[in-house]
Amino acid sequence: MRIHVLMILLVGFAGIAEAQFRLPTRLPTRVPDLLPDTPLDPTESLIDQLEDRVLDEIEDARNDALNTLVRANGDLLERGPGGSVVLRGEVLVVDPDIVLLTLAQQSGFRIIEDRTEPALGLRYVRLRAPNGTRVQLALQILRGLDPDGLFDYNTIYMPSGMATAYQGGFAAQIHRNLTVGIIDAGVPARSPVFAAGQVEARHFRGTSVVPHDHGLQVAAILGSGNGVIPGAQILAADVYGGQPTGGSADTLIRALGWMAEADVRVVNISIVGPENLALRAAVRRFTAQGRLIVAAVGNDGANARPLYPAAYDDVVAVTGVNADDEILPEAVQGDHVDFAARGMDMVWPSLNNDYVQVRGTSFASPIVAGLLAHQTMLSGSTEAALSALTARAEDLGRRGHDRVYGHGLVGDSVFQPASARLAGN
Repeated sequence: MRIHVLMILLVGFAGIAEAQFRLPTRLPTRVPDLLPDTPLDPTESLIDQLEDRVLDEIEDARNDALNTLVRANGDLLERGPGGSVVLRGEVLVVDPDIVLLTLAQQSGFRIIEDRTEPALGLRYVRLRAPNGTRVQLALQILRGLDPDGLFDYNTIYMPSGMATAYQGGFAAQIHRNLTVGIIDAGVPARSPVFAAGQVEARHFRGTSVVPHDHGLQVAAILGSGNGVIPGAQILAADVYGGQPTGGSADTLIRALGWMAEADVRVVNISIVGPENLALRAAVRRFTAQGRLIVAAVGNDGANARPLYPAAYDDVVAVTGVNADDEILPEAVQGDHVDFAARGMDMVWPSLNNDYVQVRGTSFASPIVAGLLAHQTMLSGSTEAALSALTARAEDLGRRGHDRVYGHGLVGDSVFQPASARLAGN
């Protein structure tokens, strides 16, 4: 079974869902390409060693893709710490005072945007560093001006899944009075898989919503006719808009402001990136209002550092399993993991009206978001919904909460095995 998983992983990553750039296709497409010239470690199984090599190749390919993105948009982007991508020369400041802004402008900084999200009670300012100043140095200058200030890069966040038969098996109950939010790539307002008027889409970068397979598939898992909460109203924030600067921290903050203003109780975020202090402030203020953010843990591998926003304490972090309840080898692990849900062996629609297999923690997250949204509607509070879902979770791995599966598997009863589903199409 694990050889089968590896083959899907290898082939599938060539078709990974991307938001504003295309990942490379140089990944190996068959396991023998990964066999080493030197003898294998006899203390470690062949499959474990192959998995490690596959994940190393994926990481190398991701880094190559990010380098390509920055080179192609060098006037807009630069590399930040830890291999991240950030908006060139741009710093986010949360709730700055007039003294800091005055000193910053006297030091050559320019205000790009001064914005308040009333529903979050949060103000942020985007500052442009003096010409030629790298963003790391710009942060140091601002922290020198105000050591207690809240500053960070305007970080870019990336989708956490890929696409490589229309699915059945969900209950036919319709949830027209339930609203759920999505912060992702663009979701088409009109699609055969949604009812008329079911999706309200808004862009937060660029000039219009730019539909993308990743956004469509996440939305379909939530609220299509075969989704977790069929017929639910979907508020879909496109934080990319087809722009190379899309998916930045300020777009996520604005999207959260829209969700709070619309009184959305549960929001799904299937995109990942490094920690960002400005985004953290927005997340805390959003969840302090009794709202939930459900997020994918990411696909950087079991030993990768935590990815955000999933790793924030206030966020419900979701990992992915296959049809046999085995953890995806690419799924990030850690103490922050809360729930596991199906992340592969599923087919969902694409923009060209085909149905494709999807894989990644991106697609497990909306399952949990849908379950929590439905339970919140029933119980009246997100706290009660979390307690109910935790009680229903099927414990996998080590007894109790663990770093791999969190509290356990949820939502799997709505799926048929992939082989049965595909055979029926």
